[in-house]
Amino acid sequence: MTLLIHCCICFPKTENRKSFISGYQSLRQLPDEYQSILEAFFLGAMVNNFAFLAPQPNEHDYLLETVPYVSESFCSKYLKGEAFLFEL
Repeated sequence: MTLLIHCCICFPKTENRKSFISGYQSLRQLPDEYQSILEAFFLGAMVNNFAFLAPQPNEHDYLLETVPYVSESFCSKYLKGEAFLFEL
């Protein structure tokens, strides 16, 4: 599952993510709620990256811009049960 999460995060285009998932599912069955699980790990990876960047003063402007965007665009959708990872 870790490889699956990593690849979904690394593929910036939705069609590439969908193709990867389709190929992955030809080898391994995914749970019905796989999209929600991937989105949770996607958000976790974003928060982890923010935590890594936070002590670096040269990244503060980036974080000031990006954290609200991620919160509004992705976290709010996830908390409402709205899909976003394959809609980007």
